[in-house]
Amino acid sequence: MKKEINIAVIGLGYVGLPLFCLLSKYFPCIGIDKDTVRVTQLKDGVDYRECENQHNIKMALQRSLLTSTYSDLTECNVFFVCIPTGIDENKLPELEPLKNVCKSLGEILKRGDIVIFESTVFPGAIEDICIPILEECSSMKVNIDFSVGYSPERINVGDKSHKLELIPKIISASNNETLSLMNNIYSTILSAPIIQASSIKVAEAAKMYENVQRDVLIALANEFSSFCDVEGININEVTECAASKWNFAKVYPGLVGGHCIGVDTYYLLQRAKEKKHQLNII
Repeated sequence: MKKEINIAVIGLGYVGLPLFCLLSKYFPCIGIDKDTVRVTQLKDGVDYRECENQHNIKMALQRSLLTSTYSDLTECNVFFVCIPTGIDENKLPELEPLKNVCKSLGEILKRGDIVIFESTVFPGAIEDICIPILEECSSMKVNIDFSVGYSPERINVGDKSHKLELIPKIISASNNETLSLMNNIYSTILSAPIIQASSIKVAEAAKMYENVQRDVLIALANEFSSFCDVEGININEVTECAASKWNFAKVYPGLVGGHCIGVDTYYLLQRAKEKKHQLNII
């Protein structure tokens, strides 16, 4: 492990910006985003996406830097990748932004560096897609020259109660040394428990399961709500009555919100299709 940790946070959206502000309290940190306008605005403390409050941004900038240029990251040795992962018009995983970041990182990666992904991906994506790109572009090998970690983001946008530092963190890595370093970093900035997964794929699957389960439960609530309408009864009262049992999942009907829940189902379905496995309920 390195004596001095110099961090780069790649992607300054609803995941990366709060993480950058929190990390900046404890470590030398550089935030990078390809959107030069956004970087300029953030330097003035302006966040039009409202991912973080102005005070936290200004406090972070007293200690840390913002840039849009990867060459400014050459002194960093721990890279947090917080790139959004969406779907295309055919509802297939859109991984080009993540792949492009891996290519850019590969060009500046040094021996001993660590890349930690927080972006939501399907099980196997880090090992099958991201690591090969990093290896090819850096001409180095994982666990020999550099290492990789995965810790899925769990930010609930707009939720003032479940803040980043209060949400339990799942961590995983390509080797035990990196897992230990990740544990040290996250336990420094968070007051919540750190959960160590046995593999990167387990951590990826856990994130998928969280969001896909929520998606399916909301769909079930909506379907049951329409049945209650036909019966002339109130779904909210039905839910309250049912929730009096300890093992009932108290989910109300409504829209599927957030950045991830309406997207991640398609990531899992695509992965299952590649594995020739049916997920009928999902």
